[in-house]
Amino acid sequence: MAPSIALADICSKSNIDLRWSGGSAKFSVELADNEAKRAQGLMFRKTLGKFSSWFFSKDEGEWNEFKVESSSIQGRTVLSKIEHINDRNDADKLRGFLIAINKIDLPALEKGKYYWSDLIGLEVVNQIGFNFGVIDSIMETGSNDVLVIKDEKKWLIPYLDNVVLKIDLEKKNILVDWDENF
Repeated sequence: MAPSIALADICSKSNIDLRWSGGSAKFSVELADNEAKRAQGLMFRKTLGKFSSWFFSKDEGEWNEFKVESSSIQGRTVLSKIEHINDRNDADKLRGFLIAINKIDLPALEKGKYYWSDLIGLEVVNQIGFNFGVIDSIMETGSNDVLVIKDEKKWLIPYLDNVVLKIDLEKKNILVDWDENF
């Protein structure tokens, strides 16, 4: 089963370290220098332990589900007992893997709010009908998020209320107030 939200979208896998401690896998998340990254690390720690299943993948090709038997936050780490991870060697085999959860397990967002994974793959068009292409990723800048569109050209469009005018998940597109000459 493939999950729909890889937590690498929330916190890059290079910031996740896995250790074995007292019968549990210990996930350490480094706090970054900038405020936005620190907030992501805090959210990662507070959020990860709330899910009853995690998925692990080395390359996003194949995902393996593991039940979380218990979980707690200890300082900068999430300490979790995961089924079938019974010793240091088992835990070490997961080092460098992506961690993910099922999107259906995420809380519903209020109207007008979206998870990044909802926006990836949407077509971006401006008010005069210019098609920028499809959203490849979303980048944080600290002050606002930026839509990264890769087509014949790479476009960076700020994710701001005065720029992103309408998001239509059913039609799989986003209407923006952005000039193609920017």
